[in-house]
Amino acid sequence: MLRSGKFALPLFFLAQSLGAATILVGAPPASIQTAINSAANGDTIQLSAGMYVEQVQVVSKSLTIVGVGQDATIIQAPPATTPLTQFFTFSGNNFWCVLMIDNQAAPTPQTVNISALTVDGSTQQDTTTLPAPSPGFYGSANRFFAIGYHDAGGTLTNIHTTNTRESANFDELAGGGIENASSAAPVTFNVTGSLVDFYQRQGIDARGATLTANITNTTVNRGYTLTLNTATATPNGIQFSAATGSVSNSTISGNISTVVGSQATGIIPFGAGPNLLLSDNTLDNNDIAIAAILNGDGLQISGNAVNFTGVAGVNDIEGIVAQDTAGLTTLTANTLTDIPGIAMDLIDDTATDEPFQLSGNHFIGGPTGLSVTGNTTTGPQVTMNGDAFTGTTGNYITETTSPHDIWPSTQSVSFDGLLSGHMTFAEFNQILTKIFDQHNDAALGLVLDYIPASPPTLTSVSPASGPVTGGNTVTITGTGFLSSNTTVNFGSTPATNVVVVSDTQITATAPASTGGPADVTVTTPFGTTPIVPADDYTYLVPGLAVAFAPASIVAGATSTLTITLSNPNPAPATLSANLVDTFPANLIVAAAPNASTTCSGGALTAVAGATSITLATGAGIPAAGACSVQVAVTSAAANSYANTLAAGALQTDLGNNALWQPQRSPSRLFQRRR
Repeated sequence: MLRSGKFALPLFFLAQSLGAATILVGAPPASIQTAINSAANGDTIQLSAGMYVEQVQVVSKSLTIVGVGQDATIIQAPPATTPLTQFFTFSGNNFWCVLMIDNQAAPTPQTVNISALTVDGSTQQDTTTLPAPSPGFYGSANRFFAIGYHDAGGTLTNIHTTNTRESANFDELAGGGIENASSAAPVTFNVTGSLVDFYQRQGIDARGATLTANITNTTVNRGYTLTLNTATATPNGIQFSAATGSVSNSTISGNISTVVGSQATGIIPFGAGPNLLLSDNTLDNNDIAIAAILNGDGLQISGNAVNFTGVAGVNDIEGIVAQDTAGLTTLTANTLTDIPGIAMDLIDDTATDEPFQLSGNHFIGGPTGLSVTGNTTTGPQVTMNGDAFTGTTGNYITETTSPHDIWPSTQSVSFDGLLSGHMTFAEFNQILTKIFDQHNDAALGLVLDYIPASPPTLTSVSPASGPVTGGNTVTITGTGFLSSNTTVNFGSTPATNVVVVSDTQITATAPASTGGPADVTVTTPFGTTPIVPADDYTYLVPGLAVAFAPASIVAGATSTLTITLSNPNPAPATLSANLVDTFPANLIVAAAPNASTTCSGGALTAVAGATSITLATGAGIPAAGACSVQVAVTSAAANSYANTLAAGALQTDLGNNALWQPQRSPSRLFQRRR
């Protein structure tokens, strides 16, 4: 018998299908931990919107935990008055985490995927009553994180961690967003599309020799600044220790220290494993953008944009620091802009002469571009290829106690537009004023030696002809072309839009001309190409052709004289003077002239009995085409008549016919006796 009108709703319920189940957790105050405790391997925990205030622990189970969205589903730490009770231990340190994945069955694998939620540290880090083994509060041996994985893998997607910091003082060496500490068995851990902010000590920490951590499309921003010269925790955005993996397409910013001598970092691989990749990240306003120290072989730092536009703290601001890698470090296509200190600092304090390969890095502004430091007897072995320094206010390169040469690939390292191996002696000395080298041995040091280059040569021009209006692109092939201080002339007229594609090819825009041939020449600081047949370029001009039809008549009969005006240019040509054809003696316009023209514009004059005809100024010849003049002519005297129009007879706004040589356009009429 029902004795009450009340009934109870479960805080969660099970959606069961074959195999894995989905456990739906109701809105708070429903318990996430209760759902996890009831779950089996492979199950999904589906959370509702709202703020769950509890510590959550997943022990030795592989699960999927899904919220309804960042900042919609929130797991918040209990307040400081209710300290956390669960932790895991790794390398002598205890990790207390709001959401903790602890694989106590390792090396048996555990994978937990978490998405679409926020973990908020609230005021938990202010606690002074943390249970043993802590001294009651968080610190370097008792670390506080929003999310922590221990010997477990998984993927965090669309996660936000926040407020893992003290409310005041900010001096405890603890407080972080995401931790993975794994060493029992190989583990892969991914963070993608997430946000980590308002942490005290570390944004993301990946540690352990069996861990591969990949961080992509994630923003790590400390999000607040503190009073300088106060004893607060020095922050690091992302740290790798013993672990390997990658950080790519992410933004890391705002890591500034308040303690003199303790620099904060955006990314700090410290003792990381081999083949770590840091690529295509944006690092803004960190004491040091990347500090890679004592890492394994195959460290790659590429495509990162490093900037500093904020207010510096109490320490030097640096871009990329790479120190004592146990093998090869490659630094490729990084752009370092207006770094107040050293843009790139390569250090080798070991006795192994570690190699550093630089390629395509761009150093923009700032007082020091590249710094190389050794320990006097050994040091970095640096090669450069395609790197460029632009607007460096101090030294392009500084070498300190490093015995090895820096070998730039000839023709490829640019110093404000001047290329190594392709500069005059004066330019070489100019660059040396911004190179600082502390070698005692004058034979050692930076290898940027002045290399006397040969004058350029020219082997072909393509196309070899073009319109008198110019404006067309011409490709010039040869040798010894330089990317700076190179000019091209067509005859005595400079070309425009000169682009040195390589040391063997140039493209240029042909200038305008009055027509005819022009020698193309290339000039560098080392000379001008000699005149050779291969440099011939012809400006195409309008032309004339004369013909009689029929070419042989009896005395007193008529023949049709045709004058063809041609125009090879891409624009119409207009006569700038009358075109006059004066006939040879005894040849006249017939009584019935039948005169006509297909040329637009100017009038045609052909009077019966006249000894010449005229096409008036203003007549037009179509672009890339031709037009003609026709008139009937006759003679009473038997003879052979050669009708010739001289070079320059046709004058147009696009040049004159055969002006550059005395070539004629003859046609002959044979007049026979009756």
